[in-house]
Amino acid sequence: MVGDQIQGRAEVLTTRDAGATWQRRSPPQALPNEGSFAASNSCLTLFGKRDAWFATGGLGAVRVFHSKDRGLSWSVAATPIRNDGPSAGIFSLAFADARHGVAVGGDYSKDKEDGHNIALTSDGGLTWSPPPDAGPKGFRSAVVWLPAFKLWIVTGTSGSDVSRDGGNNWKLFDSGAYNAMTFVPGGEGWAVGPQGRIARYRAPNQ
Repeated sequence: MVGDQIQGRAEVLTTRDAGATWQRRSPPQALPNEGSFAASNSCLTLFGKRDAWFATGGLGAVRVFHSKDRGLSWSVAATPIRNDGPSAGIFSLAFADARHGVAVGGDYSKDKEDGHNIALTSDGGLTWSPPPDAGPKGFRSAVVWLPAFKLWIVTGTSGSDVSRDGGNNWKLFDSGAYNAMTFVPGGEGWAVGPQGRIARYRAPNQ
């Protein structure tokens, strides 16, 4: 469980008894104005039994924290996603495996602005870089990996994009406004957005 900073550190709690009790952990010192954006329900993500990552944003702060031991200890890495305002930063993280992940965000108050809205990692979050080719077309608040189809999907209030080459290139496929999404193993998914909007996704070969 992750919350905004208290006494200079993000609030991180872990449980080993299905939530009956919780232990406070001590991630690296937070930066001024640093916090997490929770609208996508995916600023915190897990992979396997040990790895966990959470992302932050805010003016001057846009980082990814990583734990390899179920939340007991943490490292932190900077990213190239924009951090030029209080509404800018990383909004969502997802991993295809323990090494390859995607972080998306931008500035939700300027949701049609391209650039500095996505970063990729191939070393488990030690380093992050923008894709070498075309990125998503605006602010994106959620990202998911669909292993059954080997593709990434991102969505936000200015549209949704798909990548079939590991996140190097992205193609806009829908212009609706969404904030969060979830998928089942078979590949079907649902997105939710402003004013009660709900959409269902089906992969192209379904």
